[in-house]
Amino acid sequence: AVIKPLVRRVAVIGAGGAGLAFGSVTKDSFDVVDIFEASSHVGGVWKYKNGVNDVMYSGLVTNLPKQIMQYSDMDTFVSGGGLEEPFSFVTHTEVQDYLEAFSKKHQLHELIQHNTRVTSVRKTEDGGKWIVERQSGQGEDAVTVNSTYDAVVVCNGHYAVPSRPKIDGLDAFEGECIHSVDYDSDICASLKGKRVLIVGARASAVDIAREM
Repeated sequence: AVIKPLVRRVAVIGAGGAGLAFGSVTKDSFDVVDIFEASSHVGGVWKYKNGVNDVMYSGLVTNLPKQIMQYSDMDTFVSGGGLEEPFSFVTHTEVQDYLEAFSKKHQLHELIQHNTRVTSVRKTEDGGKWIVERQSGQGEDAVTVNSTYDAVVVCNGHYAVPSRPKIDGLDAFEGECIHSVDYDSDICASLKGKRVLIVGARASAVDIAREM
């Protein structure tokens, strides 16, 4: 007798680096692999949009070498022009181009539903499966759809939503106060000649301090 696998239908939330990796290695293992992506592109936060609440800023360079970031089956980090980037620390544009090339190589566009935001994930009454509710479109054109899956893989990342800790006295500060998510080169230029305090000393803080 043929034993069918317990997991046959899988929903993946997010088409960033993790979602694309999962899709590439499992698309032929299950009957259905649906990748739901809220934006119109792959790559997640790596897509530079030059706007408010955009995690990327124009001068961002990775703090990890590309040799660590690349996928095992695609060891050439390419730029948009198809030329191999000679430097280990690449820009956000090169990372985005690499993820798009990876998606194209594995034909993941066939699995991805863009402009589709997952709004709810809940178990069925018997607890054996998952009901994934998602919304496509916006406003009056928005459509809500429910589908049942055997498994759900959450790949939505955790860098898109800024963490704003409560600091006593901050609300009384009379100067300009921004989060790194709002930072870009134009803000850097506007602060020229001013005294600037950067709170935090991890990757984004050090990178912004270097640029400023």
